[in-house]
Amino acid sequence: MDLEAYSGEHVVKALADVASSPVEDELVLASVAESLGRILARDGGCPEDLLASLHPDARRIAEEVLRASR
Repeated sequence: MDLEAYSGEHVVKALADVASSPVEDELVLASVAESLGRILARDGGCPEDLLASLHPDARRIAEEVLRASR
């Protein structure tokens, strides 16, 4: 929770790694995807290749957060 307080490429990569896992717990995926979406929205970047690499549920959540921030 509250992982969006951090920033930087290493943070985005770490969150994306977890959010792309096909075996990660749903709650963890949701928390990570929400934080990732908020970081991307705040830092003004939304790489399509990063979003495409996420677990489908995580991608949906991250995209919802990004849309809501516009």
